[in-house]
Amino acid sequence: MRAIPYLAQPMNLRYTVRTLARSKGFVAIAVLSLALAIGLNTTVYSVLDAVKHPTVPYKNADRLIQISEEGDPRGERITAANDRFS
Repeated sequence: MRAIPYLAQPMNLRYTVRTLARSKGFVAIAVLSLALAIGLNTTVYSVLDAVKHPTVPYKNADRLIQISEEGDPRGERITAANDRFS
């Protein structure tokens, strides 16, 4: 016999909906709590992202690139000196 998830069974789903419909205050508080938590979480992560990754003070900063050259005997990249690429 296959196990059917609790809420997938029609009788259990109807019972759950009826119970939640009777306790509208609980549902409202639960939904508001989730909305507040999601909003607060988004705000905190947005602030932390802005602090951790500040924008660079250059015009068209999204078009900046880094030029490097390979030459290290171990195969690692070496950042190119400015006088070579000016």
